[in-house]
Amino acid sequence: YGNISELYQINLKDYSIAFQDLKNIMPQSDLYNMILAPLNTKISTLAASSIAMENKNIQICYLPMEQYNQDEFSTPSNDCTYFTIY
Repeated sequence: YGNISELYQINLKDYSIAFQDLKNIMPQSDLYNMILAPLNTKISTLAASSIAMENKNIQICYLPMEQYNQDEFSTPSNDCTYFTIY
């Protein structure tokens, strides 16, 4: 936890790209026990849970919003986003 050596960014607007981004950075080995924290965006949460369903060594840690971004958590709009999960 205290020795984070790499930071990654994933796409938060497209589920398919977010899923592939996560898949590309997750080690493909049974030697690791991994925890993903999607940080309350709907698309990243769906992508993370899809990855976790494929790999039994991945766990999801879901933090309440107030622990990391309370002041700038959400901005309302009239936009509607939809996508198909395969």
